[in-house]
Amino acid sequence: MSARSESRIVGRARCLAMAASYVQTGAVVDVVGCRGSGRTAFLGELRAKLVADGWTVLDLFGVASLRGYPLAALQVSPVQDLVSGRGAGSIPAVVTAMVGYARTRRVVLLVDDWDDLDEATWGAVTAAQRIAGFPMVLTHLRGRTSRQTPTGLDPAGNLAAYVIPLGPLRIDEIEQILEHRLGAPTDGATLNRIFAKSGGLVGLALSVVDVAVREGALTLANGVWSATRSLWSPALSHLVEAMLETLLPAERDALATMALLGVIDVATARTLVDWEVLESLEAQALLSFHPSRGRRLASIEPPLLVEYFRHDPFVARRIRITEALESRLGTGGALLPHVSDAVPTGSEADASFVRLVHEQARAQLLISRVEWTRDPSAATALRYLTGLSGARAPVAQIEAVLSDPRSDDGGAEDRARLLVWRAWWTAYAKADLEEGLRMLRETRLSFGSYGRLLDAAVVQLCLNRGTVPADHVPLVAVEDDLPESVRAELEATRILVLVSLGRFVEARDRLDASTASSPTPWLSRDVLTVLVLIGEGRNDEAIDRAGLVLSEARNALDAEAIRCYSYLSALCLMVRGEHGQLRTLVETWTTLGDPPHVPSHDYLATLCLGAVTAVRLWRVVEEENRALDQVEVVDGPLSGMVTSWRHAERLAASGDREAAAHIVADWARALWDRGARLAAMLAYATAVEIAPDEERLAEAESRARDLDGVIVEVHLELLRALVRRDVPALTAGAARVAAAGFHARALRAYQEATRLLREEGRVEAADAVERERAALVQRLTLGAPAAAREETEAVTLTAREHEVAQLVAAGLSNQQIAAELVISVRTVENHVHRTMRKTGAANRRMLGRLVTERIDA
Repeated sequence: MSARSESRIVGRARCLAMAASYVQTGAVVDVVGCRGSGRTAFLGELRAKLVADGWTVLDLFGVASLRGYPLAALQVSPVQDLVSGRGAGSIPAVVTAMVGYARTRRVVLLVDDWDDLDEATWGAVTAAQRIAGFPMVLTHLRGRTSRQTPTGLDPAGNLAAYVIPLGPLRIDEIEQILEHRLGAPTDGATLNRIFAKSGGLVGLALSVVDVAVREGALTLANGVWSATRSLWSPALSHLVEAMLETLLPAERDALATMALLGVIDVATARTLVDWEVLESLEAQALLSFHPSRGRRLASIEPPLLVEYFRHDPFVARRIRITEALESRLGTGGALLPHVSDAVPTGSEADASFVRLVHEQARAQLLISRVEWTRDPSAATALRYLTGLSGARAPVAQIEAVLSDPRSDDGGAEDRARLLVWRAWWTAYAKADLEEGLRMLRETRLSFGSYGRLLDAAVVQLCLNRGTVPADHVPLVAVEDDLPESVRAELEATRILVLVSLGRFVEARDRLDASTASSPTPWLSRDVLTVLVLIGEGRNDEAIDRAGLVLSEARNALDAEAIRCYSYLSALCLMVRGEHGQLRTLVETWTTLGDPPHVPSHDYLATLCLGAVTAVRLWRVVEEENRALDQVEVVDGPLSGMVTSWRHAERLAASGDREAAAHIVADWARALWDRGARLAAMLAYATAVEIAPDEERLAEAESRARDLDGVIVEVHLELLRALVRRDVPALTAGAARVAAAGFHARALRAYQEATRLLREEGRVEAADAVERERAALVQRLTLGAPAAAREETEAVTLTAREHEVAQLVAAGLSNQQIAAELVISVRTVENHVHRTMRKTGAANRRMLGRLVTERIDA
């Protein structure tokens, strides 16, 4: 048995045994499955088993293109070898040959793709089977109309057959199959994504994996296969289209509509799609229904179909479906999410992507409003409020839903989650944290075991808006008898608190011991994993994971998840020093428009990171500064969620490093006092880096005693070397920090070591360190990180100085620059002189290098 066939038959042992037992009795067996279920592989494995049991196997297969030619399937199959002499191509000759063959040996006929047989072939086969009585096994495509012949003729008699359905496989079975195919295991997160996209269909899972490997989206590292970006690829389109080719136009439109809306309840689906269409899609295994908290939900199967429709390149079809949706729901004039006027520069693809995100958000808002109007309850209110918040609806409209007494109807979990939403709304939109906390603390006993969701919310609110509560340990304690959704929320909250406190060893233990994930994006397992990886000094892994989940969020057109995972990616890119790539990310992200009313820390953080990056790249930051000034939210608990960072960066860039370090140290103390110790520790490190001195170092060292993780250890080593001007320790520390993925700080250390060596006149040693730095720059994926602060005494360039610097980098002389800009040579000389003074460049060549590293990044 080949590894390939063995891998594809995993999970089918019982079906295989049943089929073989039916064959032993001389029965006809109908193996039914949808596309991608592994029907052909199953038949191949059954063939091997029957041959081993002493059966003589005849093989026959249907070919769709030959259905119009009588006996074509027989003539291209091994059965044709039984017929010889004159009349070999006639039906009587075929029947006679098969009957004679079956009477001299134990014969079983295996027919693959029975739906594609021509009628003459099937007629000859059934005639021979009725005479000789040999068993047959057919593979049949699920969803095709039940019929006795391939084209649906109406025979007088029926061919009795036992049906063996091939359903989806379990995740552990898919895991075994993938390991057989790939030769190595797949990491848990990647396995979950493959399983989710394929819906457990083995053929689809293998196709996703094969394409991902060829395109580099699935890579092997340290003996484990991991996804490095989204697993969707246009190369899968043809495979998906094959699953849709037999659909009627109304059925295809129904799938496209539901892909736009996501999972919806049956009543809403019935409003949009006729029952006959829903029944047909279910029969073809393209639609499934499942109960959820008192409702019956409808979802597309396999989920890969949803991604296909969301990547549909035909704009006219999407417009038609969206307009039909609005017309059928009778919701003309419904709220639209805010759309920014900004469009990503030079990127029509990004502009189209943003339009798709807004289009889906609008459709989902319409559906949530219809569901709330038709069946007001806590569950429908929560979905509607989430849509209204994302659309930045007027406060009065949101308050009207919150004050509607019908929103208190429903199960305990829905009512508890709605109260949590109400508390967040009170804390953020009304800026009344105390009232929000009071609501949670005083009503927690009203929801039974689901009241523990309110405990988790108390800790989350305190962490985001205030201080980690002293009683957070009992508040997030997890008991075994709690509902799974409650345990997931408590566990995620506990891990987030541990990350905030800088207790990465315990956070990793908790993360590894837990398999559940909160439905809230910023509490998801992916977010927590990235934050823990950063703390463990594994930022290169963190950046890969963050990029992957952001890619998945973009594929899902989920604005909330995109904002959340954009922050994660931006943070990792900032730590690594990938300022050019970070800037591109921020420019695309800002076009999504204003954030939801609650919460908005990821929005705040990404704006902050964008503003800081703009300073480091010598770019204009007015857009981010205006947006930051309008954000009505306190600083957040994680790295990057501090509005004053941009001011400190600009002060450092202009040469006032003491003032910049003072600002950073102040916010580090404030973060520490509220329990945001990871962010505080990184801020202390930044303060020492900006203006090294023993007092700041001592404060950072005293704080570090309460934290663990590689991130703390490597930073302290580097900071000590920086303050004490210890060149060997600086270069060693730079290598360790770089290995942890903190490339920007490593470059800073290399540059400082080079400067100290040149001051001492040790030119060769300085050149050697500079080569180490250059090697690190080359390893980065998108250009060099911005040069460190020490090398650039002042980088706030005017627009003209910026322009002149770029032309110097391009190799133009002063005379050529003057001609290009239509200014005098003396003016050019003045601009060049000021630019060199601000950047600290000793000559034009160094200025050109700095410009290349910063501006072209």
